[in-house]
Amino acid sequence: MTEAFKIVPPNIKEVYRVAKEVREGFEQRSFDPEVVWARYCSWVPDARHWDRGKFLDLANTSFPLGCCGLASAFLSKEVDVGYGQPEHIYYKSYPHTVLLGDIAMVDITADQFGGPRIYVGPMVDPWKG
Repeated sequence: MTEAFKIVPPNIKEVYRVAKEVREGFEQRSFDPEVVWARYCSWVPDARHWDRGKFLDLANTSFPLGCCGLASAFLSKEVDVGYGQPEHIYYKSYPHTVLLGDIAMVDITADQFGGPRIYVGPMVDPWKG
């Protein structure tokens, strides 16, 4: 499936641009791993006790597979979707994490389930809260 874009408030085009930039940064492994890890730990404090190296290696070798929380936590510091924060939801029947705000939902890893590479818009089927 290709990238998806829904027309919603005017700043959504900017949100989409930043989401695409972040997605490409993960694909090209251009982010500082320490910054990625710190942002994830700010969302999941217990992660500080995990094996950081293994976790980040998985992200480097398998993105987007299994990287929805990491990508959403990182993205939450890059884009303003109005009080947005990573939220656990479902894509089809799969547990998933997206950046959910009062303006829009942003998902840059739905393609791990056959969805779009980048989605910015309202929560619609197949996403479920």
